[in-house]
Amino acid sequence: MKVRHNHIHFRRGQRFFAVRRSPSPDAVSFIGSVNGIDCGAWPTKEAAVQGLLRRTLERKVKKEAKAQLAALLAKPKPPEPARAAFWVYESNIHHTTKVHASWCSACNDGQGKARKGNTKSGKWWPYPTLDEAVAAARTWQPDRNETCSLCVKGSYRRSGDVSY
Repeated sequence: MKVRHNHIHFRRGQRFFAVRRSPSPDAVSFIGSVNGIDCGAWPTKEAAVQGLLRRTLERKVKKEAKAQLAALLAKPKPPEPARAAFWVYESNIHHTTKVHASWCSACNDGQGKARKGNTKSGKWWPYPTLDEAVAAARTWQPDRNETCSLCVKGSYRRSGDVSY
């Protein structure tokens, strides 16, 4: 702490405090600043130092109280949803539904080939069992539904194959 007749400088952690005499000839007062920002005027040097310290303490207490309040008011995060074993893709363009297993490369656990999830062209719907997924696909599109040949049926016919 450096003390002179018209100003005081001292540090507390990262903060730099200064108290200086006001240049105003009308009234004798001392101006306190923290890190170069003026915080107020006091009649004596001692009052200015105490005022600055009290002010920084009040700010610290307010900040801690605000953090505690925010923690109390914060909504708890919902638990992670259980992974679905099967997914139904509902196409808005082709008006079809298709059942996939979650590990299928066309499904990618309900994210699709491009891994974008639900888009304008269609939505992915999760189901825990194959029977539920097939029933939902048939309910939405009774005439235009199928199951994935790659993951559910287990065989995928390529062009040129003659055996069925």
